[in-house]
Amino acid sequence: MGAQMLQGSYLAVMEARTADDFRLEVVRFAEGLGFTTVNAIAVIDHSRTRSDFHFVDNTPPAYAQSYHDPSLAQVDPVMQHCKKAAVPIIWDQETYVSQGYGNLWEHQARFGLGHGTLGLDDGGASLDDLARETGELVAQLGGRDGPSAPSGGAAEQGPMQMTANDVFAAAGIADGANSSQRVLKIIAGLGMFPREQQLVMVRAMDAADDTWAEAQVLDDAERRQAALRNHWQLVDAERMRALQSIAARAAKAQAEGQQTVNEIDQRIAELQKIREEAIQATNAGLRDLERERTETEEAAARARHGITTVSTALSDLITFFKSTGA
Repeated sequence: MGAQMLQGSYLAVMEARTADDFRLEVVRFAEGLGFTTVNAIAVIDHSRTRSDFHFVDNTPPAYAQSYHDPSLAQVDPVMQHCKKAAVPIIWDQETYVSQGYGNLWEHQARFGLGHGTLGLDDGGASLDDLARETGELVAQLGGRDGPSAPSGGAAEQGPMQMTANDVFAAAGIADGANSSQRVLKIIAGLGMFPREQQLVMVRAMDAADDTWAEAQVLDDAERRQAALRNHWQLVDAERMRALQSIAARAAKAQAEGQQTVNEIDQRIAELQKIREEAIQATNAGLRDLERERTETEEAAARARHGITTVSTALSDLITFFKSTGA
């Protein structure tokens, strides 16, 4: 199976949108790896006595009834391995014979189910979490359909805007059959499986595909890692320049802000002085008016006193003459 076909078939499985499309792509992928049959089972345990089984397979029709028989699943050594173990296995006749179910193997072997591999997913991570993690990695590596064109040259963008794919392109590291970048995407798609199962699956792909080899992928990974380490230094340098620029602008903004505050404080002080002067002027005016009022009252009192004195004298005079005339 060619490298591009291998990658494209696997990614087609990951991107299937309907149950029929998913089954079609799973079968196509398995056949590309050299397997004539494939069976994917999701078991949902509702209680100790009730479980739901969901199948995606291309089991031969003549064997389908036996394959989907729950009573056989309860004793089938491979199915029981799914329930009791968390590691993948490569199974064959001995797997059944050692458990005393050689007759079960004889029955299914007639339909081409004599040996195979088994991978497990214990549901430890949610699909949403896996999708987020896988999506971030794939975005850095240039998308699911293989490396994309760099998002911009070094002259067009800074180190902190470059993805890993941009870094590899700038370093002149091309993608190919032995690209660790391609294998990383495949492993990212296997994120729902334990690491041990991922390794078994990837090595099975290597064995089925003579266009790439694990050792050459590791060499490519080391070259890419060296490019990324050099890029980290560029990122740190850009970070320091950016932080220095931010610090300078912050100091300028602080100085300008302080100057504005000082000017406002000065205006407030001037207005406060004007306020105090206005208060003093108002109080002085009020004191003058109060003094004027007092003087008015005193003048009125003197006037009343003088008039009263004269009026009293006149009254006395009138009384004087009238009493003497009598």
